[in-house]
Amino acid sequence: MALVVNATIIHGHVPRQMMDTFIVPLVKDKKGNLSAKDNYRPLAITCVLSKMLEILILNRYKLLFTTTDNQFGFKTKLSTEMCIYALKQITEYYTHAGSPMYICFLDASKAFDKVNHWTLFKKLIDRKLPILIVRILYVWYSKQYFYVRWNGYVSEPFNVSNGVRQGSILSPFFYNLYTDEISVNLNRLRDGCQIF
Repeated sequence: MALVVNATIIHGHVPRQMMDTFIVPLVKDKKGNLSAKDNYRPLAITCVLSKMLEILILNRYKLLFTTTDNQFGFKTKLSTEMCIYALKQITEYYTHAGSPMYICFLDASKAFDKVNHWTLFKKLIDRKLPILIVRILYVWYSKQYFYVRWNGYVSEPFNVSNGVRQGSILSPFFYNLYTDEISVNLNRLRDGCQIF
């Protein structure tokens, strides 16, 4: 394991088996329309060695992936329920104090699939992630292949040119880092409710 990881980092080469991802469509509602694509969710199966490399990267550089406190998704000991509770409490506090509240919601459906790789890599470099690690991620993202496995058959391989890797341990951290700039800029405005 150590030999493969060291060679991967030093030479910037990720073995083909570590990059292949098999997508298995799972039915959401067996009583629903089985021909509707929205009735399936993909299960991504990747190589155990790739997961181990991701765990090593995460353990070594986790502090670089820290995001603002007003991001609740994909964080240990935080949940959307906590976010909803905080929103309700803040709304109640300011409306009882006579301050108007204006709330804006952002629909981030399929957001993992829309992450631009180049923007993500730039953000990782800006966070001072070592270039050797960014190079590995670049190779991984640019040369990975996906296969769909269905009823004993496997599709031809295909590339994906955007989005964080399905089934990846690092993907939730990358997504939070990718969107953190929104929170940072909103916090910098110092705008918000006022009590009159």
